[in-house]
Amino acid sequence: MCIRDRLKGLQDLDSEISTYRTRIEELPNIIASLKQELKTIQGLITGLQEQIKELEIEHKVRELKLKEEEESIKLAEEKLLVVKTNKEYEAALKEITDHRKKNSALEDSLLSLMDQLDTLRKEIEDNQGLLSEKTSENTEQIESLTRENEDLFGKMQVLQGERETFAKHLSRDELRRYELMITRTHGPVVVRVEKGICSGCHINLPPQLFNELMRDRDLKTCPNCSRMIYFQNDEGEEAV
Repeated sequence: MCIRDRLKGLQDLDSEISTYRTRIEELPNIIASLKQELKTIQGLITGLQEQIKELEIEHKVRELKLKEEEESIKLAEEKLLVVKTNKEYEAALKEITDHRKKNSALEDSLLSLMDQLDTLRKEIEDNQGLLSEKTSENTEQIESLTRENEDLFGKMQVLQGERETFAKHLSRDELRRYELMITRTHGPVVVRVEKGICSGCHINLPPQLFNELMRDRDLKTCPNCSRMIYFQNDEGEEAV
């Protein structure tokens, strides 16, 4: 196997390893997002439950005030029966009227609180249904992603073993140059020349260099991007 084929093989392995590694790095974030979705829904339910507690306390307070107002009306009505002057009678009537206004306002507020409580309870019911659905769905996804992570990690270890074998067939200088180019280009290092153009940087090669590539199997260096280049025609036939 010539150096070109060894480097191309190494590059193919690195590309596959990189794909697996990228996916493995993505999976924890996806899993965390699925877990966070469930926490968010649960947090919403907890918040709604706290609102219900506060409204229920307020409802009890207003019920007590309503009872107090009803007792005050009874007392005022009893007082009305024993007044002796018109002034006392008018004062008792005004007291009854004032208490009835307060009573009416409290009744309206209690109805409003009951409506709010019904709305909140319905929201909790809806979100609990959503939480149940999402818990089942997300748990299944998390288990699937966890299995995928283990599978990819195993495959990547196998590929890394194959890479080590490929790397042993390269000289120290060849491997060093290849790995240095990877850090610089963040992409393919060994690239095909198509119709006199480097497929790495898409720049035309000097005619003499292109002719040399067409005559032999040696790797050349692109004068523009420094990638290692080889010739292959449109039918996939390489230089011989």
